[in-house]
Amino acid sequence: MKTTGIGSLPFTHPKLAEEYSLRHSLPFIPELPMAGERFLIESSNELIDRIKMYENITNKDQFKIQLIGPTTFEKFIPQTNSTVAYQKILLETLAYISKIQCSNNQKIFFQLDEPQPPTNVDQRNILTKSLGVISSFGFYPIVHSCQKISVDYFPHSLSPYLALDLALNPQFTNDHRLLIAGIDPRKTSTNAQCEYVSFTCGMGLLSVNDCDDIFKKLDAIK
Repeated sequence: MKTTGIGSLPFTHPKLAEEYSLRHSLPFIPELPMAGERFLIESSNELIDRIKMYENITNKDQFKIQLIGPTTFEKFIPQTNSTVAYQKILLETLAYISKIQCSNNQKIFFQLDEPQPPTNVDQRNILTKSLGVISSFGFYPIVHSCQKISVDYFPHSLSPYLALDLALNPQFTNDHRLLIAGIDPRKTSTNAQCEYVSFTCGMGLLSVNDCDDIFKKLDAIK
């Protein structure tokens, strides 16, 4: 089965993180909490500066980028109008990625991380709008959550790809939207109908040696 990562890695040097990401079938822009990088991005410049460090990843035929989702942004980065602020970050980031896109055939997956899922209609509508904006740029939207969720949590109208912790969400094993199944291969395997497997959330808090061990085990899954 093909491999990818959710985002965070325990490296403190971008070059080592890049080398590790490039080992995967779907390389991803690393997040380095051990180097002081934040998941809770407050401006497009933060994410764009991070993307600029990984030209070898963005030159690949396909790669994945992660951005905090609108619901989580609203909860943890309160602003006068958090919806407008978030859409500005999203649009500016997407515009930059379009500018560096190598070709129309390059597949770019754009993942919105929502560890704090929407709890009301307004929040769901904002998430739906954000997914639509990503699609309008020709990129592939992914929604990631490390929580247990219900099958109808995500809008079917957009059919977004999902990246979920499979141990918490076994009901998605045969869901056609499940693009990335997050597992801990040291404890379990997977027979999910998905294209990629990754380590579940929290790799950035492990050790560098753990990364190598986990990748080998994921890569061996058939």
